[in-house]
Amino acid sequence: MNKPVRLSSLSAALGLESETLASLNPELRQKSTPDREYLLKVPVGLGEQTLASMNTLSRYIPPESTYVVHYVRRGETLSEIAERYGTSVRAIARTSNLRSVNFIRPGQRLRIPVRGASRVYASPPPLIKEGEKLIYVVRRGDSLYKIARDYSTTIQKIKEDNNLTSNNLDVSQKLVIQSGKPEGAITYTVKAGDTPFEIAREYGMNLNTFLRINGLNRRSRIYPGQGLWVVPKD
Repeated sequence: MNKPVRLSSLSAALGLESETLASLNPELRQKSTPDREYLLKVPVGLGEQTLASMNTLSRYIPPESTYVVHYVRRGETLSEIAERYGTSVRAIARTSNLRSVNFIRPGQRLRIPVRGASRVYASPPPLIKEGEKLIYVVRRGDSLYKIARDYSTTIQKIKEDNNLTSNNLDVSQKLVIQSGKPEGAITYTVKAGDTPFEIAREYGMNLNTFLRINGLNRRSRIYPGQGLWVVPKD
């Protein structure tokens, strides 16, 4: 192979099921051949037919990558993060300029490549524990609305806990965050592809209840890495 083509298009040209080539070449996560010399695995006896079909197929131009910003949480590994976002350790290392794939630290900012995403979502930075308090350090571009949404609390609650008289924030300012854990609740970490409806159903919760305890509404968006309260059904 020496040009990018979609595996589904090539499978169709060969009269194969759409996922046949993808299953034989699982390393091709974007389900297309790369724009370089590549040894593609095909069913026995289809080598010459594959080469002939390649010449009839148009060059595939994949959609540009967008990036999800992920802040490393304590205990996470690069392989776990890659699996969550459907990408590879090597891709994350490349886009995040990592010197080593064996060491990441809590709070570290990673750029995760995601093909064809319509919008970039960032997982909220982890809170810092200072004594018995959970502290959030304000970053450039933050607002009380965004912080309250990310940590399932309210603007008023943050202002009360931090004696704020306005909504203005300063970069590097420290805020005490108390999200108010519902009785019997545990934290669920959102994975790629999750929806509020699916999460609520998985834990036997009423959707409206799930939305209410997380400060969400039916139009709210959730994103990989976000922590949400769920109350498992007995």
